[in-house]
Amino acid sequence: MKVNRMIIHNLKKEQQEKAELLMSDKSLDTNDEKVISIITELNSRYKSNYNQGVFSEKVGDMDTFQKEFDIYLKNKKPSTAERFFVFTEKTIKLLYSRIDSIQAAKGGYIVYADYEPTKSRHYFSVFLIRDVTGKVFKSNKNVITVEEIVHADTANLAMACRIDISKYKDIATDSEDTYLGFISVKQPETSAYFLDWIGAERRKKNNENSKKLFSIITNMDPPNDKDGKPIERSMFYRQVYDTIKTFGKNDINVSTISSIIFNDDAKIMDYAEENDIELETEFFPDNSIFKRLRFHSAQGEDIHLRYPPTFFMDKIKISDKDSDTIIIKSKSLVDSILREENRQ
Repeated sequence: MKVNRMIIHNLKKEQQEKAELLMSDKSLDTNDEKVISIITELNSRYKSNYNQGVFSEKVGDMDTFQKEFDIYLKNKKPSTAERFFVFTEKTIKLLYSRIDSIQAAKGGYIVYADYEPTKSRHYFSVFLIRDVTGKVFKSNKNVITVEEIVHADTANLAMACRIDISKYKDIATDSEDTYLGFISVKQPETSAYFLDWIGAERRKKNNENSKKLFSIITNMDPPNDKDGKPIERSMFYRQVYDTIKTFGKNDINVSTISSIIFNDDAKIMDYAEENDIELETEFFPDNSIFKRLRFHSAQGEDIHLRYPPTFFMDKIKISDKDSDTIIIKSKSLVDSILREENRQ
């Protein structure tokens, strides 16, 4: 993890109360291990309720965030560090003007960060973090007491947005690709003002997400059975397929699927993150893709084959000596063919 720039402002506001803006006057030391640690932790939270999108096409001050972001990226003067501070200053003041008039909205710490989690990834993120009260034990004269402390709840982000800088710079005007990801907590009083401030608009990519999840499942190791041994891959595929079908006509939730299959709601999204796969947490499945977890099919010259995906390169192979020859190893299939051919 390489952190290029980071700053934290505090937009204090409780529901039904007026807002108060407390701004930092300088960025944080990006070589500080604590700074690197918190950005690493915050970036990992994008595997929860993660949606993909773009900047929305709006007029007036609704697109100020994007305009200021473009200035931060493209201008050469003043210095990048100064442009970073100016960008955060202008945009946080815009957010302050919005949230102050929204009675139901709550504020929090606004973290701006320009960072590179890997050599191939360069992100700009904005995180909204709230305080949470916790408990600690303290010992005093052989008496252990319980006291409360207030700390930043980085484990449960209220809202966050992440821009893939490389994708954003290179995207074509008419492209359907996405470069912006955001976490939605499904609380209208929070998500509405935050997403409007960013100008983020979800762009559903059901087919692409289905392909990504299919690829992840076919490359992941199957879960273990009760004896601690990996279950057969064909059974693993069937479990995933059956779980997806239980969502009916609704969006599937990757965390729920992961919890059912692996008894770990983060297992699949962890794999996606580790392999630089940007997968949305919820999307409508493309059934034509997930059916391939059950059966593959092929046909040619009036010959039709339908077989489980795990049979390929095992019971069904393309001959090494003749690319036009298929080798199928199945005694029951041989017996069936012989019965058919010997039928009077």
